[in-house]
Amino acid sequence: MQVHFLEKEYAGLFSRVDFCYFLFMKKNGWSVPNNPIALPNQQIHLWRAPLECSEQELADFRKVLSPDEIKRADRYIFPKDQRKFAKARGVLRHILARYLRCHPTEVQFSYSERGKPSLMNLPLYFNVSHSHELALYGFSVERKIGVDLEFIREMSQPMDIAKRFFSKREHRLLSELPSSEQLRSFFACWTRKEAYVKAIGLGLAQALNAFEVSITPDEPAALLSIEDDPLAAKAWSLENILLPDGYLGCLAVQKLEGEAEGLPYPVSQYEFSVSS
Repeated sequence: MQVHFLEKEYAGLFSRVDFCYFLFMKKNGWSVPNNPIALPNQQIHLWRAPLECSEQELADFRKVLSPDEIKRADRYIFPKDQRKFAKARGVLRHILARYLRCHPTEVQFSYSERGKPSLMNLPLYFNVSHSHELALYGFSVERKIGVDLEFIREMSQPMDIAKRFFSKREHRLLSELPSSEQLRSFFACWTRKEAYVKAIGLGLAQALNAFEVSITPDEPAALLSIEDDPLAAKAWSLENILLPDGYLGCLAVQKLEGEAEGLPYPVSQYEFSVSS
């Protein structure tokens, strides 16, 4: 199965924020996709979008949301959080509409018991994460996928959180690092764990200390064991995602039977502008 969409031309329609973001992405391997685009079985697509936007752009994104999505956005107390949710969900609808060749308002979601959205009766898997002013999207065909990104921010007691939620081994390794490296490593570990639990659809209902991952941001992302079983972990691939300074991210992808270790399929990285 291949999922296609035809890209329109939007020359001259970039906002200042999106144009600066576009230049950054071009320098770091992220680009506007060619026409047409296809998502083969053996390929992963990642998309990114800045969450900053003008009032008019926000109004346009809200127009494609369902009444339920608008209610969810409006439940946030602060306007900036309302904006981030509305744009992140609006961008998701625009991207899916291109794959499905329909209008963004025609995209229909079904939801799991834990609230994870999916497409009804279609083998197109997707996952979304957003933090601070950046959103990240992952898409694949016939294989589960999870993405997570975190804006690295100061925390009062990251090691206390690690002790509570990470495995004993992960907490010990974090504790042995120089204090200057602990915060970034904490977030690297967290994004890898979050990407995996989002891929399996359980979110934080899955105990984070029931599986182990690599912990430092400079080493390859890896799922090392699940319930102390290294073989079970081989059914998944984790990959670090290059992000702007101040962010860390991870991709988790289900491996099909017979596939080798690592990512045996290409990952394409695309930039979404507010006008696309």
